[in-house]
Amino acid sequence: MTDTHALTIDGREPLTPEAVAAVTAICDAVEDGAGDGLVVVRASGAPGDRAPDGLTVGLVSKWERALRRLERLPALTIAVLDGDCGGPALDALLATDHRIATPAVRLVPPVRAGAAWPGLALYRLARHGAGA
Repeated sequence: MTDTHALTIDGREPLTPEAVAAVTAICDAVEDGAGDGLVVVRASGAPGDRAPDGLTVGLVSKWERALRRLERLPALTIAVLDGDCGGPALDALLATDHRIATPAVRLVPPVRAGAAWPGLALYRLARHGAGA
């Protein structure tokens, strides 16, 4: 029997230690099992115009480590998305093996005051190319 693990990432919410813990918990569950299964990431929402509070280099580093674990899981990872998708939601969907989107999807890389989101989303987007 194949286990299915679900993860929801809301891009409207700022990056938090709880978001890092949620991704880490999914990775732990898959790695503690037989390594097979399915991880479904539901990603939606994009940050507003306000700058995120409490965003530190340490938090972004932990987030990127968690996403790298998600990318390397032996289980199949699929992102399901609808509407605007940016910030942590964009990061998470680009770390999955496959993406399923409705026609209403709009990828929104957040840029504020000329500064891009401090993650690897642009790298991952370029790596996927037109197939993302």
